[in-house]
Amino acid sequence: MLGLLAVLLMAAMIVGFWVASGSLRFVPPGPPTVNAGSAVEATPGLRVVIVRVRTARRLRELFEASTFVLAEIRQGDAEVPALFLETLPGNLGAVQQVADRKSLFIRIVLPLILHRNAVVHEQRRRLQRLEGLETAALPPVDRDWLVRVAQLHRVLRPGDGVSHLTLAARAQLLNRVDVVPVSLALAQAAAESGWGTSRFAQQGNALFGQWTWDVGAGLVPTDRGEGRAHAVRAFPQLAGSVRAYVGNLNISQHYTGFRSTRAALRRGGPPDRQWGHILAGQLGAYSEEGADYIEKIRSIIRVNNFGDFETARIVDQRILAPVPAPVAGS
Repeated sequence: MLGLLAVLLMAAMIVGFWVASGSLRFVPPGPPTVNAGSAVEATPGLRVVIVRVRTARRLRELFEASTFVLAEIRQGDAEVPALFLETLPGNLGAVQQVADRKSLFIRIVLPLILHRNAVVHEQRRRLQRLEGLETAALPPVDRDWLVRVAQLHRVLRPGDGVSHLTLAARAQLLNRVDVVPVSLALAQAAAESGWGTSRFAQQGNALFGQWTWDVGAGLVPTDRGEGRAHAVRAFPQLAGSVRAYVGNLNISQHYTGFRSTRAALRRGGPPDRQWGHILAGQLGAYSEEGADYIEKIRSIIRVNNFGDFETARIVDQRILAPVPAPVAGS
């Protein structure tokens, strides 16, 4: 392990991105957890690397060294490396080429979305394995886990115990524990963060523009109307923003229609490239723009062909290879 860390640190120095104290680290493989204290949860068999990068140029070099090529992923010829950024590069908005800026942003957000979906998927699989079993007959470890997940998803209230896990409650829980289409999450992140250039994204790691009324928990919009008290929720890391976004769609009463439609789609098979377009229609409550917001998200999905990423897979970030030295005369 120490040898691998040394290789990664050497690669970091050669590539030239900034490694803040404690930023370059592993999240080891392990069972999924519902502990809310960590922004990045472990998933079985997956090791992630978390880094912080100063500039868009260094980020581009890092992606190239990690063979993170979107064209190959779109075609199904490559998998997404589990490479996570803590924060966005400060000069992302200064990237002149729109296509380049979009490519960088997608490669920042895509691993975070896939990882969050992987955590949710593992929770869902465990729920399905327990689905046909009487709650009282389950081993204590499974009963305790069900209670924690049900409380986290607001199917049970704090203090409710296993006796409250009725068949109806467990069915409601399964309805809430499911993935968010990758194409939809990418489109909303792009819209809500200005492709990673907004003040909220840059200063608060807020990719999805979620509101909060907790004092000191967010950034106040400069155009907030008189008498309004909301702020845009801020996060220590980008992963926290993704986690809160998925949790919001899976828990909030405003997205009951979203979850019902998703459940109907689920009965027809696993997510495909149409899920994002269809489920965007259930997000009228996400923005004050209402129906116009739905059309905006659908347009972003369509124009950027985000459906290509719906079946993308995330794998270990095994290597951070150094950038090759220039060849003489090149």
